[in-house]
Formats: sequence, structure tokens, C-alpha cells
Amino acid sequence: MEISKDHFIAGVIGGVASLFLAMAARNVMFKHRRGKWMRNRQQSEVVTMNSDNMPAAIGPYSKGKLIKLQDGSSMAYSSGQLGLDPKTNELISDDVEEQAHQVIKNLKALAEDNGMTLQDTVKNVVYLVDMADFAKVNEVYKKYYSAEYPARTCIAIKALPKGGKVEIESVFFKAAEKKGCCAGH
Repeated sequence: MEISKDHFIAGVIGGVASLFLAMAARNVMFKHRRGKWMRNRQQSEVVTMNSDNMPAAIGPYSKGKLIKLQDGSSMAYSSGQLGLDPKTNELISDDVEEQAHQVIKNLKALAEDNGMTLQDTVKNVVYLVDMADFAKVNEVYKKYYSAEYPARTCIAIKALPKGGKVEIESVFFKAAEKKGCCAGH
């Protein structure tokens, strides 16, 4: 069977086009593996949370970590907070209710100083030295969180640092602000 000149030229053009596409795909994958492609994409970022309006950490840990997500949303994890006075770094009092108020005020300061609010709380873990204080802490808790309460776990433990009676750690989530024609809808 004889191949016509037109078929031969079409085959060469098709072969060259296939080779060009294969080389281009290889080049894209090679850049992706080396990270060049990734540099052009927006990355998530982890930032240490700070606040001058709450007590200093009493150990080798940060007050919290904030994750800035690719879509503009933020998620944050606080370290456990005790009822410490921000000025003295000592317990506000021996009363569990006063400590609970101060714990939540400290979490509020951390959230607000990092672009969030208490209403951005999606999960709390509450640690109590005495489960008999559960109802008292709940009454304080209701004063700071709306009826759309965050998820919560409450755990009884043997002791807390500095003789505290209550400690709370929080997870916050703030959705990205909507942009464009449909923001607010």
C-alpha cells in the first residue's frame, strides 16, 4: 500500500503536534514538582496569635494559632485559658464564677485582637476541677455566647495550673468576606 503525499504530511504534523503536547505536559508537571507552579497559587498561612489584653502564657506555648485559609477564611485554635488577670498573671479570685468570667474575657481579647469575635467560636473544651461547678459555669457561659452556641465538651480533671478551677480552650472560624455584586445576599 502506497501512502499519499497528503497522508504523509498529515502524519508528520500530527506526530509533531503530539510530541509538542507531550513536552508541554512534561514541562508543566516538572514545574509543579519543583514548586514554581505553587508559587503562583495563594497559600494558607499559619500565624501565632498575640494579644496584649490577656495574660501571658505561663509555659512554653503560644496563646493560639491562626490559620489563614486560601479562600480568605480564618480558623484559629486557642491554648487553654485560665481565669488569670491580664495585669498580674494571677487568678482573678478563688471563685469559679469569677474565674469563668475572666477566662471568657481572655478568650474574647484573643479573638478580637486577631480579627475575630466570640461569636466566631465553633468549639470550646471546658475543663473543670469539680463537676459540681458545671451549672455555675454554664450560667456565666450563657452571658457571653448567643443562643447559637458553639459545640462544647466539658471534662472533669484532677487539677489545673495555678490552682485554677476552670479552663477553656476554643476553636474559632471566620468565613471569608463576600466580594463583588452579590455581597450581603
